[in-house]
Amino acid sequence: MNKKSAYLFLYDQFADFEVIQALLLLRDNYNLTTVGFQKGLVDSFSNLRVEASMTIEDIDAANVDVFIIPGGEPKDFIRNDKYSKKIQSLNDKLIALAKSGKIIAAICGGPTFLANAGILDGNNCTASIDNEGEEKFYEKSTFKDSDYVLDKNILTAKGHAFTDFAVQLAKLCGVLKTDEEVEQTRNWLRNVE
Repeated sequence: MNKKSAYLFLYDQFADFEVIQALLLLRDNYNLTTVGFQKGLVDSFSNLRVEASMTIEDIDAANVDVFIIPGGEPKDFIRNDKYSKKIQSLNDKLIALAKSGKIIAAICGGPTFLANAGILDGNNCTASIDNEGEEKFYEKSTFKDSDYVLDKNILTAKGHAFTDFAVQLAKLCGVLKTDEEVEQTRNWLRNVE
C-alpha cells in the first residue's frame, strides 16, 4: 500500500500535545515529514526537541496530501521582522495548498498562520485566540465559537479540542470512514467505554 504524505509544521514553542493524537491516527496511512522555518531542532511547548527535516521553501505542494499546523504563538513570528521572508514563504505555500484542494488542518493558535495567509477569508473557522490583537487576523473570516470547524478542505480547532481535531482529521483523510468509527475512536482516545 502506498502511503500518502502528511507534513507537520514545526516552530518554536509549538504545542506538540495538540497534534499527537492526530499523528497517531494517520501513522499507518501517511508518511510524516516535518517542516519548519529552517531545518534542524525545534523546541516544543513541552520541551520536546523535534527535528524539522526540511524548510518551508523546500515544499512541493504537489507532494503534500495533508498539512498540519499545531498551536503556539504564530503572532510572535508574523509580527517579527526577522521572520518576514519566512512568513511570506509560508503564506505562498499555504495559498498553493489551499488552491489545489489539499487538506489543511490547524489547531489552537495555528489557524492564525492560515488567517494571515488569507486562506480563511470568507470561510468559517475557529481557533484559540487571546486578547492581544490576534482577533484582527480573523476579520475577513466567519469565526465560530465551536470546538472545531470544517470548511471545505480546511479543518480548524480550538486547543482543548485536540481529540475532536484528531478524529475529524482522520475522517477527512479517509482513515476513519463512518461516524461510528469516529465515535469509537474518540472514546478510545479519551479512554471512555
